[in-house]
Amino acid sequence: MDERLKYKFFLIQTLGATLACYFISIVCDVFRVLYVNAFTESNYSFFVIFQGYINDDASSVQKWEAYIFSPILETLFFQVFLVFILEKKINRQWLIAIFISFVFGYAHTYRFSTIAAICIGISVLPITLAYIHGTKRIGRKLSAFSAMIAHSLLNFLFSAY
Repeated sequence: MDERLKYKFFLIQTLGATLACYFISIVCDVFRVLYVNAFTESNYSFFVIFQGYINDDASSVQKWEAYIFSPILETLFFQVFLVFILEKKINRQWLIAIFISFVFGYAHTYRFSTIAAICIGISVLPITLAYIHGTKRIGRKLSAFSAMIAHSLLNFLFSAY
């Protein structure tokens, strides 16, 4: 694959994974609000969905963590390391991606409710699938960089509304 085609694929992979994650996250949040309203005494408005996970009161350190440090560390662990280990043992890419998404969501239960963490796990599935597929097309380093950018963009989109 020539360099120009490789970088076009990189851009498509990054933006496609980000938009897919964003759409899935909004759908999951709608179901989360419906679930909370149906099974608890609370009466959440759907505007809760558009309040974002990183609020305006967050310090600049928290924003750096959300936009830069967390995407780098989480990509290195959840995509690069875990995929590298699991690809040797499991031959199915979908199974690897679903497992990593579950672990990623579970790792976020410290900060969010269990339902929100499940939504986070489901929404990261396109990034994981794009990383796994991209390693064969554009290489591990560029695919990991794509996952980091997609994760950063996703965190930014969640804080922007």
